[in-house]
Amino acid sequence: MKTEDWRKQVDILENVVLAYGYEGKDWKPDEDWIYARFHLEEMDEQLDADKWMQDIANQAKNEIRSILLPFYKCLSKAETNQDAARILYQFIEKQGVHEHMLYWRDQALEEGDLDDARKHEQVWQTFIQLLDEFVDVLGDEKWDIESFQTILETGFEQATYSIVPPSIDQVQFSSFDKSRINTRKVVFILGLTDTKLPMNVENDSILTDEDRETLSQVLPVDKFLAPTTSGLLASEPFAAYLAFMNASEKLILSYPVRNDGAGDNRLSPYIDRLARYFSIPIQSYYSEASVLREESLSALSHYIGSRVHTIGQLVTVLRESLDLNQYPPMFWVLLYLSLSKGTTPLERRILSSLEYRNVPKPLPNELAEELYGKNLYLSVSQLESFYLDPYSHFLRYGLRLRERAVQELTPAETGNFFHDALDSVFRTIVNRDLAFNTLTEKELNTITNEVLSSLYDKNKFRLLSMSNRMQFVRKQLSQTVRQMLWAMLNQSKRTKMTAKKSEVLFGRLAGKQGIPGLSFPLNNGGELHVRGKIDRLDTLELDNQLYLSVVDYKSSDKTLDFQELYHGLMLQLLTYLDTAVEFSEELFGQKARPAGAFYAHVKNPMLDGKKLKGKDPLLEMLKTFKMKGILLNEEDLLLQMDHTLEPKIVSMIYPLRQKADSSLSGDFIMLEDLELLLRHQRDKIREAGNLIVSGDNRLAPIYDKKRFTPSVGGEYQSISQFDVLLPDNQNQYRKLTPVKNQQDLIDKLKSKYHLLGKEEK
Repeated sequence: MKTEDWRKQVDILENVVLAYGYEGKDWKPDEDWIYARFHLEEMDEQLDADKWMQDIANQAKNEIRSILLPFYKCLSKAETNQDAARILYQFIEKQGVHEHMLYWRDQALEEGDLDDARKHEQVWQTFIQLLDEFVDVLGDEKWDIESFQTILETGFEQATYSIVPPSIDQVQFSSFDKSRINTRKVVFILGLTDTKLPMNVENDSILTDEDRETLSQVLPVDKFLAPTTSGLLASEPFAAYLAFMNASEKLILSYPVRNDGAGDNRLSPYIDRLARYFSIPIQSYYSEASVLREESLSALSHYIGSRVHTIGQLVTVLRESLDLNQYPPMFWVLLYLSLSKGTTPLERRILSSLEYRNVPKPLPNELAEELYGKNLYLSVSQLESFYLDPYSHFLRYGLRLRERAVQELTPAETGNFFHDALDSVFRTIVNRDLAFNTLTEKELNTITNEVLSSLYDKNKFRLLSMSNRMQFVRKQLSQTVRQMLWAMLNQSKRTKMTAKKSEVLFGRLAGKQGIPGLSFPLNNGGELHVRGKIDRLDTLELDNQLYLSVVDYKSSDKTLDFQELYHGLMLQLLTYLDTAVEFSEELFGQKARPAGAFYAHVKNPMLDGKKLKGKDPLLEMLKTFKMKGILLNEEDLLLQMDHTLEPKIVSMIYPLRQKADSSLSGDFIMLEDLELLLRHQRDKIREAGNLIVSGDNRLAPIYDKKRFTPSVGGEYQSISQFDVLLPDNQNQYRKLTPVKNQQDLIDKLKSKYHLLGKEEK
């Protein structure tokens, strides 16, 4: 196999290891590893791309196992350090490590890189020397892998490597305290602050200073250890003297004034004394020419050096002039004209940054259609993400960019677990011909435990069993599911609404086809098909009329936001209701009317014991699971939705209460207003589809939502480089038209559809 192909396989293996947290013990069994990341919401099947990654990773894993497991087995049988060192050396030789390092050395020699060639050679020599010294000193001791690893790491950290002696007219870099008597014409010593000279010496070796002093007394004359910390400090003035005396013509000493925003540095007392003794003035220079106010040639000449350095200073000066809308100094204009002739590709790219604007270019219609397709098959959350920020939508759903998965349960995967668990419990109850509201808590717990056990074995949730931490997370999630089902059981005994269907698929998703779903014609001649899953459908029959409500499970607290409804940021709940009503005949065999739409927060709440005095704790717990949303304003229907209502009693299920005069209040909406709102939602869906196929990828986040926008506060920030401080308003937040309440929303929609004056008439 070619090296590049093997490298790719190892990279894929690394991705799988990080995603699932596979550890040392996971390499021993013969079973294949699983890699199943479910990126699309409502998707239950493993992607073909993930299956391919899984196969490649297992091939690489098995190849590595076949090499390492026999080695570790032999190493575990070693009794002394000498035995272990011999096994390690034989293993490295057998695997051709030494031969490959020699190949790298020869390759560097052919390319004329003598320094690199010497590095490969010296690394091997250092390793062999460390191994020899380890056997000489500790060879007869009992084998201890941790001690060996520490010694090896420390040895490599402390090792020094020589380089090929420099030739004439070369610049040589060396550490300040390792200067040699080898006079140079000009010597630069950089970073001479009071924290570097005197040096801050720390002992980072295995031996302490006391150990070194004790051992030094018993070592032969020709053997010695590195000096102690106090010895290094005592020799520091002499080291400084040698460094200063290295220059024959000019010695230049410098230090940075600023300390990366952490205050000012102070000059080393060594240099301060030299300056005062020889009456040498300390000169100050700016690191960037853009802050220079003097335009004399002598001052400007300090910023002219190598071609790369000079172009860097040039770009800084010209960029500041452009930002301030000022004409740059003539010196830099002439320099730009001179340097722009015969530039390299890298230099042209640097100079082109002067004309760069951080504004995405819209996609041509043809490219957008090639990227997304002529016909769109979109989930509602994808449409919401477009209204949140078109550029984030383009990166996620157009380019399909995503971060490398690391062993962590994402909010989306947490939601998937809750949805699958609740749906599986519901289906199990239906399959056993049971009624949810007649179950006892014991019967429900038995079914729940069966369902959770089967979920743990699914590839989809294998991550929850990969470590002790993830098993603890699994336990917490399972307890939350049990608590949610307890609440649903108690809610079902207080309402005439019955849970009829769960996880209702609409549109085509992951190769499965549910009820048709909403479809809209697009301006490009294609169609937009909305797809998704409705978490739960509840029904109630009243006077031979079927009513239905939609329940959407959420792992966080969520309420209807009328401003988000108006601007297309909250399409999901009402689109689910619209779809269920539109296709109610396919679902229930008869046309249904909407009864409401609700968010159900899946949680495991804690009650404050101090506030429970004189109250029923079970009722107080049930209150915390009260659903949020909107109800159809029909009194007969509302009384059936919670038959426990009495005067001055608040419903524990819905946003509904009965006043002292027996009238009802709550989050109600008239049928005509609901139909108007659903019409607006359909228009927003169609509008988003037309903008997507037209290539709209504007970087236009919303200020109030910046924390939840990937291009501003998430994984795409490094790509978008969003910055409101850029000139000419290149990047700006959007401000949404405020919507105060439900009535304000309805008034705006009536104005939009020219209905305001018609009602009075």
